[in-house]
Amino acid sequence: MEGIPKYITILREPAAQIESHMNFFNHRERVMKGIKLFTKHPSKFENGGKAASRNNQISDLGLMLNKTSNETTVNATIIKLDKEFDLVLIAECFDESLLLLKRILRWSFDDILYLIKNQRMHRETITDEFRQQIYQWSRADVLLYQYFNGTLWRRVQQYGPQFEDDLVYFRRYLHEINRRCGTSETVVKRFNKLKKIEYNSKNGSIFCQHLAYSNMDWYKHIAARQDPSGTTKTHLSHH
Repeated sequence: MEGIPKYITILREPAAQIESHMNFFNHRERVMKGIKLFTKHPSKFENGGKAASRNNQISDLGLMLNKTSNETTVNATIIKLDKEFDLVLIAECFDESLLLLKRILRWSFDDILYLIKNQRMHRETITDEFRQQIYQWSRADVLLYQYFNGTLWRRVQQYGPQFEDDLVYFRRYLHEINRRCGTSETVVKRFNKLKKIEYNSKNGSIFCQHLAYSNMDWYKHIAARQDPSGTTKTHLSHH
């Protein structure tokens, strides 16, 4: 029904998330060593329930970290989340997730287009042993991911035979848009000692420029529309 808000979130495969995190922040050796130590002595490194990487996805969705070791509580939380969210997207099935989102929100294909940005040319693989350590270390996130990965594919089945045709069409359209708009890295600067890359579309159209927007670009764009006087901008400058 129109006017009823929809609640959406996205999950990423736990081992892939840790691999991405440790390479982005250049903490590969520290993370690998830390997880090995943690799995041997978890209580020593629990950090009072304030750690930001262990079971961080289910913690972001409301479960306190110090409760993530109780599998009964974890499973009850997952069922509760399933009732609260209209759709949980899966990062590894991004295009499929977007098609489901399109249907729920009654959007067009243009509404779910995106440009590929900030993608690494080389992705370091992790060993099976390290992957299993991550799964042991972040067991609650594994259960969360497995559950909602399953719900995603059940929704795909409910979509019906049209799903495969829509997916083929969407990916062709997406390829054409990426070819037409493209992105180029225009500004590289250091922010909190991390490399920040800003993108511009190679095509000057408003449509392509909007596709190239970052999350902060969109935040500023929407804030400017909601507050033309610039009060929001002034407020943000103090943080």
